[in-house]
Amino acid sequence: MPLIQLLFEHGAFDAEATRVTSQALTLYAIGVPMIGVILFMNSVYFSLGRLGILVKLNLVSWGVNLLLNVILGRMLAHQGIALSTTITALLTVVLLLYFLIHDSLPTFKTRLLLTSSAKILMASLAMGAFLIWITPPVHSSLHGVGLSHQVFELTALIVVGLAVYLLAAFLLRLDELRLMTRAVRKLLR
Repeated sequence: MPLIQLLFEHGAFDAEATRVTSQALTLYAIGVPMIGVILFMNSVYFSLGRLGILVKLNLVSWGVNLLLNVILGRMLAHQGIALSTTITALLTVVLLLYFLIHDSLPTFKTRLLLTSSAKILMASLAMGAFLIWITPPVHSSLHGVGLSHQVFELTALIVVGLAVYLLAAFLLRLDELRLMTRAVRKLLR
């Protein structure tokens, strides 16, 4: 809500518009990591020359999204469309992983891929849960103050969220974090 309030709550865009927009954004945000995975998986399929299955899976995804948009849009209005996008993204990731593991990469180290994905998911959930817990008290203490306070609040929440994610990734011994740390150190030398 702080982001929407900072960017849009001016003039005719009032507190109610902020609330309604933040509901949809929350539902979309849940699906954003899945969309990132889809983009990555599309590249994997493309590099493996598995374009036929990729096209079929994306057509199924588009069809499911359209169907869910109609059904959930009627039931939940704008929130239904956001929810349908998130559900479709999750389904698409599951299908892409299933066909990749079972058809394309029988010798691939699937356990490593699934372990890494699970750790990333857990770190993301830890960050999301912490931000859901900390945002209301921070927001209420700064609500109604000027633009500079809103910018500070949003920046602080982003920094804290990143710190929680990195801490969780460190505690989970996420290999990608070690690789990223090495790359950053190499750049700074």
